[in-house]
Amino acid sequence: MTKTVTPNEKINAAFIGCGGMGVANLKAFQRTERVNIVAVCDIDQSHLDKAVALYPGAQPVADWRRILDLPNVDVVVNSAPDHWHALPTIYACQAGKDVYVEKPLSHNIVEGRTMVEAARCYKRVVQGGTQQRTDPHFSDAVRYVQSGMLGNILLVRTWNASNEGKGIGFAQDESEPPAGVDYDMWLGPAPLLPFNKLRFHYTFRWFFDYAGGMLADWGVHLNDVVLWAMEVDAPSRISAAGGHWALRDGRETPDVLEVTYEFDSGGGVNNRPFLLVYSMQKGNARGREQKGYGIEFFGTNATLFVDRDGWEVIPEGESVPAEKHPGADAKVPHIHDFLDCVMGAKGGDGQRPRPASDVEIAHRATSICCLGNIAYRTGEKLTWNREKELCFDPYGNPIAEANALLTREARTPWTLPKIPNAS
Repeated sequence: MTKTVTPNEKINAAFIGCGGMGVANLKAFQRTERVNIVAVCDIDQSHLDKAVALYPGAQPVADWRRILDLPNVDVVVNSAPDHWHALPTIYACQAGKDVYVEKPLSHNIVEGRTMVEAARCYKRVVQGGTQQRTDPHFSDAVRYVQSGMLGNILLVRTWNASNEGKGIGFAQDESEPPAGVDYDMWLGPAPLLPFNKLRFHYTFRWFFDYAGGMLADWGVHLNDVVLWAMEVDAPSRISAAGGHWALRDGRETPDVLEVTYEFDSGGGVNNRPFLLVYSMQKGNARGREQKGYGIEFFGTNATLFVDRDGWEVIPEGESVPAEKHPGADAKVPHIHDFLDCVMGAKGGDGQRPRPASDVEIAHRATSICCLGNIAYRTGEKLTWNREKELCFDPYGNPIAEANALLTREARTPWTLPKIPNAS
């Protein structure tokens, strides 16, 4: 069990995953001036060497399990690929460490639920990397949505649009992993396949064995804001269409996708049904509002657009005034929120404060992205039971193919542990 951190101390942090996102998180945590970077971990020696060069005092570790054995580690920052988010987080909770884990929270919905169970069972602080939750201008936009000024919100749209030209290309003949890479460890719970450079660093995102494509990689940020603003946490029905149509490359996930989420209630905002439509295109960069990504709330009085650059209100007639507000970087405030909770005094229930992107919140945001991919892969319109976390058809019958995709058969020994007292 790790020591109790007092407000006058720095927090000892260890970092799992030192690729692009991992190094960005290393630098962001350092900017807070509230942590000691005591250990760094990666399966790629070249990544590990770069991290140690940046932070010479950090202990290099090749196997993430050794991180959990270090008694001086208070928090673990998990920036590994998506298929490695669950197990290190769960075992870090068991080892008494608090965890900051990158988005999307998990590879699949059962993994995410087990992460929530672990955080609650072992009373740990777990923050997801959906940093808009602590961004002041996103908070302002959400408050405006919740104020009722937009009127009855009928529809919300989120999107990602880009033109990737030739895409990621095609893999050449199968080859050996690069020198200094523990490829078996990189695969972890994923199926054992020969090394393929397309399925490795960065571009792993476009293969379902490791991730969920653009919907899980970027859409999770956008759709999370919608759940937050509309005060809901799960859709009632999900349908999707799309394909690998735009790019002639070796990816598996779609490059054109549209997912429709039906919500039976807008929570405390307007308490009426509404639609969330997520759109993604990889062969054309002209998104809505000529923006490559964004969120639009369409109300009977006005429309609100928000992205990381700011937010604005576009009135319907003269019902409300137009407004426009700038944005700001949210990464460091999100980390401060996590560290505040790590160092926070326990409340009357014996629990420390929960962060803005608490593990349950991050799980719900990740889940709707997983469900969009399941609807796409099965071609089924899903009815979602949020309590049971199972998919049904309109007649109440379980959809076996869809429910099989809520989890996966992990490679030994990387199966999910059973969490004590979990329902």
